[in-house]
Amino acid sequence: MADESKSVPNLGTKFPLPVEIIGGARRAVEKELNKLGAKCVLREGVKKCGPVITDNGNQILDCTWENPVNPVEMEEKIAKIVGVVEVGFFTRLRPTAFIAHSDGTVEIR
Repeated sequence: MADESKSVPNLGTKFPLPVEIIGGARRAVEKELNKLGAKCVLREGVKKCGPVITDNGNQILDCTWENPVNPVEMEEKIAKIVGVVEVGFFTRLRPTAFIAHSDGTVEIR
C-alpha cells in the first residue's frame, strides 16, 4: 500500500530497494551488488547510532540502480549471493499493490 508519489515505472531506480544481509558478509555482498550495477548504502538508524538491525539480527543495504533492471531476474541474481537473507523486490510472492491517488481512487496492481 502506497500513495501515488511512490508509483514508479521501474523498481530500484527512484527509491532504494532493501536487501537484508548478514552483517559479517556486508563487504562481500556489497561487492557483488556493485557488480550487478547497484549503488549500496547501509541503512542507518534514526535517533540511534549505527545501522538498523532487523528482528533476525541482520542489516539492510538500500540499493539503487541508475538504469532500469528486470525485477524478476535481478531478484534471482541477488538471492544467490552468499550472505543475502531477503530481497525487497518480492517478485516470488506475486504481491498485490494498492496505490492511493489524490482524487480518492485506489489503483490495484
